[in-house]
Amino acid sequence: MIPSSSTYAIWYQRLFAYLLDAFILLLPSAFIIVMMGMTVTNGEWTPAPSSTLVVFLMNAAYYVFFTANNWQATPGMRLVGIRLVRTDGRRLSQRDALERYLALVLPTLPLNASFLPPAFAQNLAACLCILWFAPILTTRIGIHDRLCHLRVITGRTSA
Repeated sequence: MIPSSSTYAIWYQRLFAYLLDAFILLLPSAFIIVMMGMTVTNGEWTPAPSSTLVVFLMNAAYYVFFTANNWQATPGMRLVGIRLVRTDGRRLSQRDALERYLALVLPTLPLNASFLPPAFAQNLAACLCILWFAPILTTRIGIHDRLCHLRVITGRTSA
C-alpha cells in the first residue's frame, strides 16, 4: 500500500520535475543529434531519423534507470521532492518504469508520424496531451499512472 503519511504530488511539482529532467537531457540529446548528422529537407535542417531513435532510447534508459533504482525518482523528481510508488507498495521494477515511460510519451507519437501533415500532427498531439494529462489537475493521478498502477507522491526514499 501507499504510505499513509504521503500525499499525491501536485501538477506543478510534476511539471517542474519534468522540465528539470528535460533540461538535464537537453545537452546529451543535442550532442547525439549533431554527431549523427543533420539533413536538409525543403530548406530546413532536420535530425537524421536514426538520431531521433537514439535520443528516444537514451531518454527511456535515463527514466528507467532512475525510477527503478532506490531513489524511485528521476533527478528532476528528486530535486522537487516527489517519487513514484506502486499502488501495492512494492518497489518499481525496470518493467514498471519502462511501461510508465512508454505510457507517458504515448500522446506525442503523432508528432513522429511522417504520413500526417505537420500542422495536423501537432494539433492532434496537443489534443491528446490535454486529454491524457488533464486528470492530474483534479485527481492528481494521470491516465498513464492509472494504467501502470503507480502514483507520484511527495517525499523522498531513505536511500
